[in-house]
Amino acid sequence: MSDDLVHLVTNKLLLTQVCLLGHSLGGITALTTALRQPRLAQCVVSVDISLMSKLSSQPRDYIDKMLSIRWDPTWNLAAVRKLVDSALSETIDSPSIRQWLLMNLVKDERGSVRWRLDLHSLKNNLERFKTRTDDNLIYSGPTLYVAGGASDYISPVDHDEIRKQFPNSRFECIPEAGHLVHMEKPQEFLDIVTKFLNGLA
Repeated sequence: MSDDLVHLVTNKLLLTQVCLLGHSLGGITALTTALRQPRLAQCVVSVDISLMSKLSSQPRDYIDKMLSIRWDPTWNLAAVRKLVDSALSETIDSPSIRQWLLMNLVKDERGSVRWRLDLHSLKNNLERFKTRTDDNLIYSGPTLYVAGGASDYISPVDHDEIRKQFPNSRFECIPEAGHLVHMEKPQEFLDIVTKFLNGLA
């Protein structure tokens, strides 16, 4: 995924330097890209994840459930979302997590509703996210970690270890927010990230 991101930024968007922001697996991708391509990353914002985080079984459970749901290709987007939300509610209690997953339902060029994500590829490569291969690399650019106070993906006891690879790190925590920090506390999240980015100017 890091290679895909670099290809998008350099070959498609034709940019030479960007601020990378990612949540969860997207955060891991942003952090990994900064380590491997430090000149490309002006800064990094990682949302409720670090390379020290222990990934739970939830991503695989979500993907398995998403892959199991079937719908008529002639249905419109609203009808499919209603069906998928109902099916997801059987195993996912949180409405915010379901809404987060439903954001990945889109219409393709033929008008059929499909998942935006390559779910099979994600499922087959999840274990690679648990394998750290860049331990000897350092990214010294500005790095912001935004954690949810009700989440345990970024532990304060890991801050010193994180700084070994990302020495210019700042840590912010939004109380009462879970893993979906940006969805549960959008204004607080926006304020923190905006302040960080403005400080780079």
